[in-house]
Amino acid sequence: MTRRFSTIKHGMTLHAYATPACRYRCGVKANCTTSIERRVRRWEHEEVIEGMQARPDRMPSAMRVRRRTVEHVFGTLRFSAFAS
Repeated sequence: MTRRFSTIKHGMTLHAYATPACRYRCGVKANCTTSIERRVRRWEHEEVIEGMQARPDRMPSAMRVRRRTVEHVFGTLRFSAFAS
């Protein structure tokens, strides 16, 4: 996809991409878009968010361990503060 333009919305820079390939040679266009071409908008730092999500996706057991160890302590502290 080629970048067409950039815009600032809510203080974030968004890049707009589009491809004319849908017009001529896409067999699944009806499942993807009703427009003439496929358009995508992405935040300029979207790859950072994707990288952050990729880490737990590679090792899902790490979040289970974190919940059992770290978050349990804070939950106990909160509970003891309300119980007093």
